[in-house]
Amino acid sequence: MVSATFGLLVWGGGQERAIEVEITVEKEFFLVGEIVNLSVSGAPRGANVTWDFGDGGIGYGNRTSHVYQTSDFYNVIATVTWREGEGYMRKVATRRIEIRNRDVYRRFEGGPIVEVRPLWIRGSGGFADIYPGTTNPTVYVNATLRGAVGGVGIEVDLVGGEEGIKTLADERQRAAGEDIIYNFEFSEELQPLEENMEIQAIIWVYEGKISSWVVHIEVHY
Repeated sequence: MVSATFGLLVWGGGQERAIEVEITVEKEFFLVGEIVNLSVSGAPRGANVTWDFGDGGIGYGNRTSHVYQTSDFYNVIATVTWREGEGYMRKVATRRIEIRNRDVYRRFEGGPIVEVRPLWIRGSGGFADIYPGTTNPTVYVNATLRGAVGGVGIEVDLVGGEEGIKTLADERQRAAGEDIIYNFEFSEELQPLEENMEIQAIIWVYEGKISSWVVHIEVHY
């Protein structure tokens, strides 16, 4: 749970008491189209709570939920009002919420990779982050090696976490000037997911060359 606490000193009926109002969300960020549950705790009994979700939407009550349709940072405002003695008190609390795109599309290209001497190897490629806190993503990796000659290949790794590097695919072959295309799909192989992990695809050239290359990585949630 992620929370933000705001303190307020209230005077009523000749007595002084401290009020703490806390806005709580379930995690650090959410995806587009995902339900965001928010709550306020510590509000006086019988208080009214009005929410401004920062995208034009509003809500009411100590507990509420909202769905964002666009990735961005939103300032969510909870206004708590209650009767105190002969008058009314009000507290405005603000929390910033991050909404990320549901899917990730990354494209990398380059070349040529010139001929590499025997026993030498040269690599190039790209990567895509996997959002922490998500479950069961599917990753698609597509790579094209144009004009491949000699020894070429591709390696796809899951990088981060306790293992450091987990190799998901490693293919090597000999080519005679043709285009080499690789297509991979990973889902169960990604488990268990940890914080700060990414998919990394590396094009390898050893005792060979390619005229150009393209790597396309998609992460679907």
